[in-house]
Amino acid sequence: MKQLFFLPAALFMLVLSGCNVFDSGDGFGKSNDPKVLLTDAQQAMEQGEPAKAVEILEKAIAKSTPDSREWVQAHLQIVTAELAATGVTVLDLQNLVEDLDATVEGQSGKGGAFQGFAGQVCSFGAGEQALEKVDLTKIAGWAKFASSLQSYERIEQWTQLVVSRNGWGVWSEERMKGAIEEGVREGYDKHPELRSLYQSVLLSYSVAQFGIAYSEIVAAGGAEIEWYRVQAAGGGYYLGYCASSQQVIEQAKQQTACSMSRIARMIAVLEVRAS
Repeated sequence: MKQLFFLPAALFMLVLSGCNVFDSGDGFGKSNDPKVLLTDAQQAMEQGEPAKAVEILEKAIAKSTPDSREWVQAHLQIVTAELAATGVTVLDLQNLVEDLDATVEGQSGKGGAFQGFAGQVCSFGAGEQALEKVDLTKIAGWAKFASSLQSYERIEQWTQLVVSRNGWGVWSEERMKGAIEEGVREGYDKHPELRSLYQSVLLSYSVAQFGIAYSEIVAAGGAEIEWYRVQAAGGGYYLGYCASSQQVIEQAKQQTACSMSRIARMIAVLEVRAS
């Protein structure tokens, strides 16, 4: 049985009085000096105002040159500030992945009854068995992730800029991993004092990559796709899908393949961070 803890009334009032008391001041975030703006942004983060920090850091980026330490630091800080502003955390990512895994393994009790495939074409073979219908939008935590897709895209863009100033384009996870390793190593060499910020960026980027990828998978095929928990012929379970035509199936396969590449890049980033 979980034990509940309560703050004493006097302490509780102190906590309330200290919350959301961010005081921007007349000159806060108004400077044109990138160094001052970086300090202001850090203060905004400490005061629990990540959205304000993002606003200040955008100005710091605009006021600094790409070859400066301030430009690098502003990009590192804005990635972590943007994720903080969404309210999405690594714990949310873990919960979503765990609930998705439990759904696929049939441990969540969330699957709908399997109704058959009348007039449908499916992604899985005849020797495999569909067990139940799955609604990917009902996976725990997805609603929170889904509300922040634009932020994930900005995080992706900012991370790409700071790790490789020439941009990554559409790269494989192997090439992505190499670029990140080189970029982070170069960043460490030039600005070793920013090491912890680089680590935070990689973590924020991996969360953003998963959010984008999962949204693409959910949207694959639109309303014409129905997802199922499938038992493979050789044992084990995975997510398969059915649609009204083979054309829709092929389109969904192409869309989900790109999304799985994003997830692979997320794994590559986490491997770099752990090394």
